[in-house]
Amino acid sequence: MKACDKTTWEGFRNYVILLTFLDTGIRLSKLLSLTLKDVNLNKRSGVSPI
Repeated sequence: MKACDKTTWEGFRNYVILLTFLDTGIRLSKLLSLTLKDVNLNKRSGVSPI
């Protein structure tokens, strides 16, 4: 986690990807297919992309 340079867009993106993996256990294929429509920030939930 410390290797991600959060001051750059790419570094922050990588940091968020790693956090998502660690916090949710999501599979890479599911993470890559996520869109903004799949995530409900108000409910802090998402739908499983098929």
